[in-house]
Amino acid sequence: MNIDNVNKAISVMERVKERGDRIDMHSWQDGATEIALTEQDLHTCGTAACFAGWVAVSPEFTQDGGKAKVTSGMPVLKNEEGVRAIALWLGMTYFEALGLCGLDNWRDIYGANMRYEDIDADAILTALYRLRDTGFIFPV
Repeated sequence: MNIDNVNKAISVMERVKERGDRIDMHSWQDGATEIALTEQDLHTCGTAACFAGWVAVSPEFTQDGGKAKVTSGMPVLKNEEGVRAIALWLGMTYFEALGLCGLDNWRDIYGANMRYEDIDADAILTALYRLRDTGFIFPV
């Protein structure tokens, strides 16, 4: 695991929470007529994004060579896209990264009725803090 990048992801989500930006774990960027390629543009237009979508447009991710795909807002890093790009950036396996990005894993912890819309910045931050402090995304 890349602790430095986990801390960067925490910083991204803390800004999202502080600004009250919208999170929707259903898509990289939801409802956008035009894909935002910077965090400021995504914030200004008010479009919801998932955890990985917010990371994709963050200055932390772009400074590390990542970017948001212009057709979807999906994170791209080196030759990897989507969840695989998040896995590469955070220094974890695809399946571990899927735990942060995939609803089924959140349902296992918080209940079968959980919807993507129920996952907010606080829930993501809790998972990221736990990852940083224990090496696990969800309680074991």
